[in-house]
Amino acid sequence: MDIAEQIVRLAQPIIEAKDAYLIELKVRGKGRNRIIEAFIDTDTGVTTDLCAEISRELSTALDAADIIRGPYHLIVSSPGLDRPLKFPRQYQKNIERTLLVKVLSNGAVEKIEGKLTEATTEHITLLLKNAEQRTIPFDQIIDARVQTIW
Repeated sequence: MDIAEQIVRLAQPIIEAKDAYLIELKVRGKGRNRIIEAFIDTDTGVTTDLCAEISRELSTALDAADIIRGPYHLIVSSPGLDRPLKFPRQYQKNIERTLLVKVLSNGAVEKIEGKLTEATTEHITLLLKNAEQRTIPFDQIIDARVQTIW
């Protein structure tokens, strides 16, 4: 098991205890320049206080587990609007926002932009600029990102 997997196993219970979930964990750099980035989300939004709480608890757990030798810099933050949506539950809180979605359709990649009007556990529905509604199953989504301008 590599370092990132060990940190994920340690981090998930800490994050979940705060009613949050881990979107992505990255470990980069070496020696004194080692950086651990944990991107978290909740169904209601991430606050700086939540990030600080998780950072403190995770840092204490990392030090006790002795997974990382030497100094490291830990960053706990929300994924931000520029990061892709990875889990179905992330879509619900983005209803009424415009998404750019890359979809695998008939063996080709198609880009679809529209306002998210529905998000279920199975699919999303977008309202396109031409007023057409498009329902997209999650298993066809390659990448989806919130757009700042419609």
